[in-house]
Amino acid sequence: MVQQLRVLQSLWAMERRLADAPEWPLQTQLAMIHDAGFDGAGVRFVDPDFATEATSFLRSHGMIWQAQCYPKTVDELKPVLEAAWR
Repeated sequence: MVQQLRVLQSLWAMERRLADAPEWPLQTQLAMIHDAGFDGAGVRFVDPDFATEATSFLRSHGMIWQAQCYPKTVDELKPVLEAAWR
């Protein structure tokens, strides 16, 4: 197998956090990542609906994702692994 360098943009880093401006919608963030030429995105898997929406976009555009989560136990990790394979 040939090694490849893949570059992902974290969705967390796409948050604007400006007091005087609204956040970009998720679809806008994903489109910006796609249009900038990234191979995929780092996606928070703490919120299943968010993860599903983000990975659906990425999958439909031939992109990849990294599942970001911070479990403290194996049981906390299980639903994330199940969601990551959907």
